[in-house]
Amino acid sequence: MAAKLGLSEIQDADRALFTPLIDILDETHLDFTLFFRRLSHCTTGDSDRSHVLALFQNADAMHTASLEERLNQWLSDWQQRLLSEEDTAACITRMQQTNPAVIPRNHRVAEAIAAAEDGDYAPFERLLAALERPFDELTQYQDYQLPPQSNEKVLRTFCGT
Repeated sequence: MAAKLGLSEIQDADRALFTPLIDILDETHLDFTLFFRRLSHCTTGDSDRSHVLALFQNADAMHTASLEERLNQWLSDWQQRLLSEEDTAACITRMQQTNPAVIPRNHRVAEAIAAAEDGDYAPFERLLAALERPFDELTQYQDYQLPPQSNEKVLRTFCGT
């Protein structure tokens, strides 16, 4: 968790930082991968928080002023904690080397398998190319960074995938 949050070492008070975040993420059923990756762009007090806050507006849980207030307070506490680190650039690097931009999401794997079964290997090749550099935010693979839309969710997977 420390590396996901850009911290070089854990301090005694960090549990108080980790627990509220996990509670918020669990409550909202938010995509952890996307959240932590976007968080790496929000490391200073003057950072634009809108791309992180936007995730919560689309979350499964009802968006409330209380939720936004809790998240904003957590972001402020986390940014304050980062001030005790050696430098912000190292925190960002640590986060971006720990939190991938692209993961093999079930809906993308299922899409590649379905196309391959029909003889079309292009979706598989594109997915493979994106996964070869999972920590790089490449514009041509931005669609692989996003969680599935409600109609894309894979509700059943098989060991063979």
